[in-house]
Formats: sequence, C-alpha cells, structure tokens
Amino acid sequence: MNDELRKKVIVRKVTYLGLIIVLFFISMFWRGVFEMPFGNPNYITERDATTGQPVVPTFADKLSRFSIKHHAEDNELRELDLGDPEIESAAFQVSLVGSRGLAITVLWRQVIQAQLRGEYQMMQFYAKLVSRLQPHFVQPWLYQAWNIAYNVSVENDQLGDAYYYIASGVSLLSEGDRINTRTHRRGGDFYVVGSPDIRYWLGFYMQNKFTVSDKVNTFRSMAALSCIPADDRDPKKLTVDGTTTGRVDPRKFHDFVEKYPQLVRRLRTTLKYNTREQIVEFLAINRELPARYDLNNELLPDDRAFPIFPRPDVRTQVELATYIKTVQDRAPDGIDILNASRSWFMHAQAVVPPPDNKPDAVPTDYDQFRYRIPQSPALIVFRQSAGQSQRFIAQRLQEEGWFKADTAWDPDATVDTKAKWLTYEPKPGDIVKPAKPLIAALNSLEEWRLTYEFYDDYGRRNGLNESDRIAQENEVQITNDEIGKLSVFTQANPLDDTRIRDLVIRNTLARRSLTYYEQNRQITNYPHFLDKSKFEMSPETAEIRQLMWEAKELHEQNRIEEEIDKRIVAAARWRTHLMSETHRKFYQSDRDDKLHEETLDTEVVLGRLLLKDPLVLKTLARKKLALQQISPLMTAAADVNLARQIAEDEASTRIAMAIPNEDLTRQVKQTMADLVKQFPNAKPGEFETRRELVEGEFKWLKTHTSPAMTALWVKPYVREQYRQNTYGSTATGEETEPNAPLPQPMMPVPTPEPKTK
Repeated sequence: MNDELRKKVIVRKVTYLGLIIVLFFISMFWRGVFEMPFGNPNYITERDATTGQPVVPTFADKLSRFSIKHHAEDNELRELDLGDPEIESAAFQVSLVGSRGLAITVLWRQVIQAQLRGEYQMMQFYAKLVSRLQPHFVQPWLYQAWNIAYNVSVENDQLGDAYYYIASGVSLLSEGDRINTRTHRRGGDFYVVGSPDIRYWLGFYMQNKFTVSDKVNTFRSMAALSCIPADDRDPKKLTVDGTTTGRVDPRKFHDFVEKYPQLVRRLRTTLKYNTREQIVEFLAINRELPARYDLNNELLPDDRAFPIFPRPDVRTQVELATYIKTVQDRAPDGIDILNASRSWFMHAQAVVPPPDNKPDAVPTDYDQFRYRIPQSPALIVFRQSAGQSQRFIAQRLQEEGWFKADTAWDPDATVDTKAKWLTYEPKPGDIVKPAKPLIAALNSLEEWRLTYEFYDDYGRRNGLNESDRIAQENEVQITNDEIGKLSVFTQANPLDDTRIRDLVIRNTLARRSLTYYEQNRQITNYPHFLDKSKFEMSPETAEIRQLMWEAKELHEQNRIEEEIDKRIVAAARWRTHLMSETHRKFYQSDRDDKLHEETLDTEVVLGRLLLKDPLVLKTLARKKLALQQISPLMTAAADVNLARQIAEDEASTRIAMAIPNEDLTRQVKQTMADLVKQFPNAKPGEFETRRELVEGEFKWLKTHTSPAMTALWVKPYVREQYRQNTYGSTATGEETEPNAPLPQPMMPVPTPEPKTK
C-alpha cells in the first residue's frame, strides 16, 4: 500500500473516531447524562427574587431542557416517578441484561403449572416474581391477586386455608399499591399519586369475599378473630387445665362472651355453635389466621396485618386518615373488615378527578399528572363504592340483630338449659358476675345514618338530585328563549353572533347534562339507595325490625302465643310506617321488591302460626263440612289449600284490625253497638270474636277500603311469585304483569256502611 492510500485510510479512521466521539457526547447531552454548558434547566422551579413570579425562560434555557432526561422529568416517566423504588427489584431487572420479557414469560408459565399441580406456595412465589419484574404494570398485580384470592382459595376444602389465600391475594395487591404510589411536588403543589384500579379492586375483593361468598358467616367470624389480640382468642386460656380440649372455665368464658358479643352471637345464632366447647374448638382451629396481632400479642405493621388498611397521607387525605383512626381506635369487637374495604375505596377517590356537581361521563379538563381515570367500572360507579361498603356494614348488623345502641342480646334466653353460657354454678369464695344482656359496639341505626349521609353528599357532589335536574331543565328553557329572541332581532348570521353562540353552547351542555343525569341515576340506582337508607335510618324502622326479631326468638323458645301477639303488633306498625307520607312513595316505587317480600313474609309466617289457632280451626271445620256436602270427594291437597287460605285471611285481617286508625275504630264501635241493639238477648262477647266479625259485618276489611289502607300491601306479582314458588301454582291461575304499578293512595272516602244481620 502506498503512502497516499495509507494517509487516506488514517484520515478516514480518525474521522470516524472523531464522529463517534462527537456523537457519543451529543447522545450524552441528549440523554441528559451531562447538562448543557449554557442555559438554566431549573428555570421551571425558580422564581424571581423581587416579584416572586416564575422566571421567564430564554431560548438557551428551553434548549437546556431538550434532553430525554428532562422530558421524562416533565412527564413524570422516570423510574423514581412511577412509584416506590425497590433496590432488589431494580437489581433483578438489570441483571437480566435485556431478557426480562423472556424471564416474565417463563415465570408466568411456571405460575400456571404450579397452580395446576396444586403447589400454591410455589405459585405465590412465582406470581410475586412476575409482579416484581414489571412492578409498574398494573394488570399483573390485579390478575395474580384475583387468581390467588378467588381461584386458589376455592380449591381448599378447609375454610381456614381458603381464608389464608384470600388474605394473601389482598396482601399482594396491597404491595402493588405501595410500589405504584409516589409522592410528587409539581409547581409548588404537594400530592400523592397511585393506581385507582389497584386500590378499588383491593377494596372490592375484601367486600365481595365477606358479603356474598358461600361461607360468608364463617369468613366474617374469622375476620372478627383477626381483629382480636392473640391472648384474648387463645383457647387454652378459656379452659380449666390450659389445653384446647379441656373443660371450659365458665368464668373466663363469661368474660369472653361479654367482650366479643358480635362474634359469639354470630357463632351461636347463625352457625349454630350451641355449646361452650364448640366455641373454644373454633378458636383452636383458627388460632394461626392472618391477623392484626402476632401470637406475642404485638400489633403488626399495616403492610403485614389483616385486615389491611391503607396508609393515607395525613396532609392531603384528612377525611380518610380520620376515618381509619376512628375505626382502629375502637374495641376489637367494633372493627368490621368492611371498614377496611371502605377505607380502600376512599383511598381510591384521592387519585381520580374530583366531582364538580356535573353528571358528565368522564371529565376532560383535569390535571393528568395528578389524577387517573380508572379502567373500570364507570367513574360515577367508582365514586359510589365507599357507600356500598357502608351499606353492607349496616345490613350485616341488621341481619344479626343489632338494631339500636341499646339493643341487647341475652345468650341464656333459651329453653335448652345446656346452652346457657352466662349462668354457672359458682365455687366457694367465687365472685359471681351477674348475667346481663350484652350490647355490641356497633348498631345498624347509626350505620344506616352514615350510609344516608354518604349518599346525600354523593348525590349533591355528582349532580344526581332532583334539584340538579330542575336546574338543567331551566337552563335549557332559558337559553332556548334567549336564542329565539336574539335570532329574531339580530340582522347578522345567528352563528356569527357571539351572544347566540355562547347561548347555544350553554344549551348544548345543559342537554348533555340531562342525558347523563338519567343515565347515571339508572346505572348507580342512586334514588333507591338514598331512599332505602333514609327509610332504614328511621328509629321507628329499627324498633319494628327489633319487634320482628324478638318474635323470631319467641318462636325458638316455643312461646307461640306470645309470638303471635308480637307479630301482629310488629306487622301493624310495619304497614302503618310504610304507608306514612315519608315512606309511601319509596315503598310503592318499582325500585325495591325486597320490602314487599318482607311485608308478605309477616303475613305468611303469621298465617302458618294461626293454623293451630282455635278460631281458625273452627272456621276450617265449618267450611270443610260445607264443601264436603257439595263435593264428597275432596282431596288432601284441597284440605291443605283451604287451611292455608283461611289462615292467611285470618293473618291479614288481624294485622289490618291492629293498625291504629280512627275511622276503623269508630266503625268497629258503631257496628258492635248495632249488633247489640239487634240481638239484645245475645250472650256477652258472642259477637266480639274477630273471626265472626270478619265472616259477617267486617268482611269488607279484607279489601282495605279505609283511607289509611287503600293501597295494596304487596305488589301483586310479588305475592303470586311467592305462591308459585311455595305451592307450585297461583291462587287464581291468572298471570300478573311483573312491572305493573301499584294503585296510588286514594283520597279519603267515607267508610262503607256495614250490613247488619
């Protein structure tokens, strides 16, 4: 090679090397590894010392922030901006040297294979590795947590194991929330950003598993155990010899029942644990459940405890922090796992755009750095989630018999002497604690009040009340009128007139709001939940429900006559309350069939009890005799149907006659006086039996024509559906329309004159 060619080769290599070096340094500046030697890249956070206003950037300042690093900072896309960084996860990802996708695929397959083999511990391990390899991708967290809490938990026959995997799935999702939550300061403002989807579904998993699952009462009892200190639920401390199988110490058991009445009552009345030994055995079996305390009685940190509560920022989430502190400061018997569920739903609201009293579907003018739109459900439903948890708390207390603050439970109110728990034979020198009815820390009346407050505020903040609809309708009418006036008097093209254009925009927005108003009220069922909570927060409702509960307890004690009287009073008060001006519209609406089913149940249960009543048996014998003379071949089924019909008629009539009503009372007195005048030689009380009155002069009571009884008690299709399900066919053979409206209350009319004999 000659010298000239060699020189060209050297020049070319030096040129290439120089270009490589130049491009390398340019890439370093472009990537942001090195700062530009000119300009001020921090101008966005600096303010003028004199005026306090943001510094006006020069061209050099803007150019200095042209690097990838500063773009990532501006758009909050750096690893440190996405959530809580973890050194172990970061090191693990870096060690894969670009093969992270392959590793995730292999591990995901291992998760599936371990689940199919039933190796659930290994499955959890692989699932956690998958999540750590892509910590800021929300879907793996959601899927794996759901898979563990639902699919894996139901594969376990032992409910304790199922409970463990429910807690494990929730704990995994809690870890995902921690990793994907970060604190940020933008423009001098301080806020915390996280994933609304993780927080919402974490709350939903706890709510769903402890409200609608097959073994909901057992799971609720286990959740109650999780909130109790380890020493208090140690079965060895409730026995005489300090073992889990020894004789139960009645004094220590007495203290346990007094301290945790909600748990014990659920085990006693719902799960039918009728002996002290069964309760102790339940504690022994579930000794090592996931809990808020370890076995040394130490309170675990929030990320290891169960039920899991979020860790809100006290500076930006004052309401949530106050709610969590209020719940956690209660006695253990007053903590419900649904309190934790509601906390997570409230935590999720902090990262979605706040409502602005407009029922629009999804807002568009919100800070996308500060807020996130959840993938599901719809935003209006998302904002309702905390109220649903609160409603489930109130329903649970109502179902278990805790109606008011002074509602008491007596464990020893039973005919079974072996099942008495608070009464025991004292030893010489013992100080015997008197057995007294127990009162729980929570009650449904107060929880329903909180539910109503939530929905009332929810409706006002999201534009779902009637006043919001009226305001939007007025806006449409006003803008239509103004547009019409301006269009007539203006000479310019209406679309070129600024005033008309503004009115058209206002009119369009109002019409749009009306459309979303109807849609949102329908998908959230907001009117029903608001009216339902208003009805249930009434002290009268709580008192009547307590009467019904007491009637059920009288039935278990075989005190039938007292039960009948109690049910008649409760049903009469129930119907009067439903037909009051406050609740009549709600009861007659088509939004709730359950109240009608409960009303029908008061009648049906009372009818079954009255099948042994002497008056009903007397009437039944008389009618059977008459029917046998007409049709000697009466079947047994006909006898049963006849008895049922007479008993239901008797129940309906006794309830109607027990309803306080001035017109009815006056009419009864007048009819009785007329009967006495017509039959002066009748024996005292001969015409005073309810059955004789109903079959004679008071037969009109069955039609409920008195002013206070003009509407049907139960929707016709609800009554017919019940009869079809119970007896296999309807009473009349006629079909009823499911959505047929109830008759509206009539205006007061004169009470019909009774016919005299």
